[in-house]
Amino acid sequence: MDDSAWGYHSKKEEHQLDGLVWCYCDKKEERQEKETILYKGHSLEVLIDYATCLECSKEYILNHQIHINESRIRELKISIDKRIEDNK
Repeated sequence: MDDSAWGYHSKKEEHQLDGLVWCYCDKKEERQEKETILYKGHSLEVLIDYATCLECSKEYILNHQIHINESRIRELKISIDKRIEDNK
């Protein structure tokens, strides 16, 4: 995901809360992207859900996507923990 998407875009009305800026555009497209995380010395690829505004190109992680992403990451970490425990 492009970190610059959180920057200021003067073309659209925006809202700011706790330093995060998002737009009020109505056209958002949900997307997925693989990201690599490190956990206990293991590199794990996880599919991350997010949304992109089709009008101003800002990227967001919507509330329901946060829960999905956290669940995927948690499942990967549990699988690594089980492998580590099995190898003891």
